[in-house]
Amino acid sequence: MDSNGAVDLPGRARIEMLKNGFKAAFDPQAIAQAAKLSDRSDQQSPDKAPLKDLRNLLWSSIDNVESQDLDQIE
Repeated sequence: MDSNGAVDLPGRARIEMLKNGFKAAFDPQAIAQAAKLSDRSDQQSPDKAPLKDLRNLLWSSIDNVESQDLDQIE
């Protein structure tokens, strides 16, 4: 926690990823490939509603322990 009582979630997640043998950053090739993707904010969902960019939101997933997915760190 910092002096304001805030928790650095990205920083803590990075530490846990590294402690558990995960890569904590994308490879340059993955970043280059993502940069080539077009902006999809103007596309629509199957029900014709505009798509919303939710990438800035925190997420969580609940799996069985054996799955060994990245989200098992939490």
